[in-house]
Amino acid sequence: MSSTLASDVQKLNGVSTEGLAVAAESMSSLIGGIVLAFIFSWKVALVACAIAPFMMIGAVISAKVDMSNGGNNEKGEVRKESKQSEVE
Repeated sequence: MSSTLASDVQKLNGVSTEGLAVAAESMSSLIGGIVLAFIFSWKVALVACAIAPFMMIGAVISAKVDMSNGGNNEKGEVRKESKQSEVE
């Protein structure tokens, strides 16, 4: 039981910190890119500002699809567990 509780805490900790880190990295990259674009070419900066909302909408849709699928590795882990139980 204690191993289950320990793994649950690790999963919750990873979910909360990883999501925040990805969001912070994405926003800083977007802002930094637009600032650099303004420094080097204002025309490129205007294009970046026009495209940025569409990129954000796409990222939100992608995240929702990933959440509805249950993550990347969940199905693979279930298959491995079922194969191991068949072998035993």
